[in-house]
Amino acid sequence: MRKSLWWIFLLCSLIFSVVIYWQWTEFTVGSTYREINNIEQQIEIKQRADRLLISHTFYNVDGEDITVRYPKSATNFQCGNKQSRKCPQTLNIDHDNVNFRYEIQFDAHQNTSILQDWYVILEKMKTSLTTIHIAVDKEVSGTWITAAPLVYNEELDHVRYFSFVSEDEEHFPLIWHKKPLSYMNYDKKVSVYHDGEIDKDQLSFLKKFTNDSDKKYPIILLTDQMSPQWFPSLVITTKHEKKLEQAWTEQFLLTNFWNGDEEERWLFALLATYITNIKPTSELQPYIKELQENVSDIEKQQLINNILRTKGFITAEKMDDYLGKIKKMKTTFFKRCLSNLGKPEVMYFTLDKPIVLHGETVLNEPAIVWNHHLYFPFEPVVKQFGFNFTHISNHEYYLTNGVDMYRLYRNRDFFIFNEEKYGFFLDQSIDPIIVVDEKIYVTEKVFTDIFHFGVIHLSDQVYIY
Repeated sequence: MRKSLWWIFLLCSLIFSVVIYWQWTEFTVGSTYREINNIEQQIEIKQRADRLLISHTFYNVDGEDITVRYPKSATNFQCGNKQSRKCPQTLNIDHDNVNFRYEIQFDAHQNTSILQDWYVILEKMKTSLTTIHIAVDKEVSGTWITAAPLVYNEELDHVRYFSFVSEDEEHFPLIWHKKPLSYMNYDKKVSVYHDGEIDKDQLSFLKKFTNDSDKKYPIILLTDQMSPQWFPSLVITTKHEKKLEQAWTEQFLLTNFWNGDEEERWLFALLATYITNIKPTSELQPYIKELQENVSDIEKQQLINNILRTKGFITAEKMDDYLGKIKKMKTTFFKRCLSNLGKPEVMYFTLDKPIVLHGETVLNEPAIVWNHHLYFPFEPVVKQFGFNFTHISNHEYYLTNGVDMYRLYRNRDFFIFNEEKYGFFLDQSIDPIIVVDEKIYVTEKVFTDIFHFGVIHLSDQVYIY
């Protein structure tokens, strides 16, 4: 009995040890994996009256032949972790930290300045956390700003501190503003720097963007000391600039929803103009016109809500999907605009139900809704009813079934039937015949009143007989 208990005790101890070892292995290996793929960078800056002393450290770096891009304006480089002065273009780092120390000449007497090429970059290496600490000698006045959120700002007896932290891979321009700036955090989401007083109503447009805690919010600098300009996650403009809303909205959309494809960048300028109701540029005017004429105010708000709730990237194809679902139809408007940038496209929707002819043949082309009216494909329908169809020109069409003859014209208010001229529908307020994407479409009345076809609309199909 004692031997049995002893063996049970040993077995339980062995199982317990294995479980503990497995958990510990999972923890340590898992942690190492996360650290290796979780590069962080910390930048310490000490400002003197004539220069910036910078120490830039990367943590948890691992990789062979890492290309280093050094700031061109930097001097007095010291690279590596052992006070080495050798600064190679490529590094081979085995899960270690690496430090760079250098100086950048800087005149603290200037009113404003923007530094862009000021920090070291490890190319093709993604950082998950960036921390920037700036210590300013007390005798040097001024405010530092970057595209990362401000998390700490303190003024002590001999030094002032600015600390910024960002969890995103971003471009970090460093902005110097000699005149003291005020700081506010709009709705606890959007950092706003400004000199003097500002009209808070100017920022009221931000309210519709701050409902989602998962979004990134570009920083705003309102000053009359600098010309309007913007960077990823940072908008600089004057306190009286009317286009602040549009500029910030575009940066918000790019920061949160752009996949980096330059061809699709135009989409975010278009959406920013559409959302803010700002008068569009001449390049965007045709697209905005199509949206205004085909999307109601209620549908527009639904579309905006869908955009702001998006998780991931927004593409032209996704915008077509959003708009099609709102309309309960399909559209390729944004995709066609992307394929033909600079060429105005018309917005239309395809009816998402089949067209059945004679009760048996399903047409392989859909009906479309254009300018709020339903149009059917002309040529394939009449051919199924035994008509020969001839294009006399781009505006004149000849049809015959061997007994009757028709001549129809685009942009004319009459047609010819067996050599007799007849007026088109007197009560028709739309074009009976249109051409969209090089295909001819006609209204239902052309079929029913001229060719005497029957058209029945069912919930799941359109029946033409």
